[in-house]
Amino acid sequence: MWIVIAVVVLIVIIAVILLVVRQRQQREEQARREVENRRQAEQLRHHAEEQDIEARRREADALAAQAEAVRAKAEADRKEQEARRRAEQAERLRSQVDEEKARAAALDPDADRQSDERAERHHDAVSRDPRAEDRPQHGDPAADSDHDLDADRTGDRDVHGRESSNERGTPPRV
Repeated sequence: MWIVIAVVVLIVIIAVILLVVRQRQQREEQARREVENRRQAEQLRHHAEEQDIEARRREADALAAQAEAVRAKAEADRKEQEARRRAEQAERLRSQVDEEKARAAALDPDADRQSDERAERHHDAVSRDPRAEDRPQHGDPAADSDHDLDADRTGDRDVHGRESSNERGTPPRV
């Protein structure tokens, strides 16, 4: 029986040793996890700090952009008011011009007839211009070939329409 008691005591001692070793390993594992958790928490805090700085920078950028937009809108409003003011001034000036023309027409009833006659004379002068008939029209093949023939006669007349040279190359008579 002493052997059975010795075996039981030995088993209890081994169990106590195993229990102590296991508790010690658990404490070491828990301490290692705590160290790892602290390190990870420090990394998270550092990352959160960086993100907070970036968020503040972006908020500042957003406020600056908003302030720029408000400034640009105020400038656009100012320019729009300036454009309206100038348009109103132009309209007032146009009204004054029209009133002056109406007063002039009321004072001189022949004014309308004279301006019509001037326009008609100008139209007649342009339509009777012999140079207008001789001018080639671009894009017209016949006119382009005439233009080539005219190139041989360049220098025939000076700015006053007088002959500047003849076919023999002798100077013109004045």
